[in-house]
Amino acid sequence: MDITLNLPKEAHNILYNIAKEQNISQEELAKQALLEYLEDIEDYKKGELAYQEYVEGGRKGIAWNDLKKELNL
Repeated sequence: MDITLNLPKEAHNILYNIAKEQNISQEELAKQALLEYLEDIEDYKKGELAYQEYVEGGRKGIAWNDLKKELNL
């Protein structure tokens, strides 16, 4: 699927320079960045859902310092 992006000049310059530094095309760099961003959003949503389930489940966490004491660390 083809997508056309109209980037501000500054963003285009950054894209150009980083692609050149990494010896990849601007298209490949933009694709990698977009995929990473989309994966981050998916991970965030999964984390939010897991936290909501945790809170709704009535479970209680343990403070880091308490856990270290319990484990004699």
